[in-house]
Amino acid sequence: MASICQRVKESGSDLGIIFDTDVDRSAAVTGNGEPISRNAIVALAAALEAPNHPGGTVVTDSITSNELHTFLEEELGLRHLRFKRGYRNVINKAISLKEDGEDAFLAIETSGHAAYSDNYYLDDGAYLACLVVAAAAKLKQEGKDIQALIEKLEAPAEAQEFRMKLDSKNFVEIGTSILEGMPEWVEATEGLSLEEPNYEGFRVNFDLSGSTGWFLLRKSLHDPVLPLNVESREDGGIQKVLPLLKEYLSKFEGIDISVL
Repeated sequence: MASICQRVKESGSDLGIIFDTDVDRSAAVTGNGEPISRNAIVALAAALEAPNHPGGTVVTDSITSNELHTFLEEELGLRHLRFKRGYRNVINKAISLKEDGEDAFLAIETSGHAAYSDNYYLDDGAYLACLVVAAAAKLKQEGKDIQALIEKLEAPAEAQEFRMKLDSKNFVEIGTSILEGMPEWVEATEGLSLEEPNYEGFRVNFDLSGSTGWFLLRKSLHDPVLPLNVESREDGGIQKVLPLLKEYLSKFEGIDISVL
């Protein structure tokens, strides 16, 4: 991503598009060389088709930001369903909602996997790229950049992911034990509250000494690790919540919390 951002600036291009090797993921770069990826590519993908699906539903993976949720629901007037990691999970959930009569027009991960109902829910980065290019061309005629579609999307002040290794011999049992104890721990800890509804691991909101945000602790889809995603709306917020997590996790054997 850094290389294409630099190339867009050097060439004076209006837009950059980047794919992965099998073209099922894509992201964009503004004319100023700023990346549109992760939460921003979700926001852009939704904004592109929101006029054709008023009040429709966007299904995303579990680590999307609170700011994205606000943008989708309050700025675009859509419904946001934060589901599970794994592009097949978000696609299958959107298909299920569609079958039940809900206009779940977009299933998308922060990784850039995107599937539109109008494209038969195919995991197709090229389709998203075509929509981006067409929109950018129209905006160019108005003297605007593609960023104009998501200019009201805010971003957290801090965002980090930690991957804590588990003992490979019994990582399933260790991870299960840690997660099973979380609701009771959250309830007993001042400044923490469980996010509801939640479909993967435990997503917890925090409000600690003037810092607000959330963290999500979940099992990895493939590896003997517990991924931890943390975001804060204020600088320094992550460092306020990590000590609480360290204290909780230190009670369990078979997990390496040194990355915290």
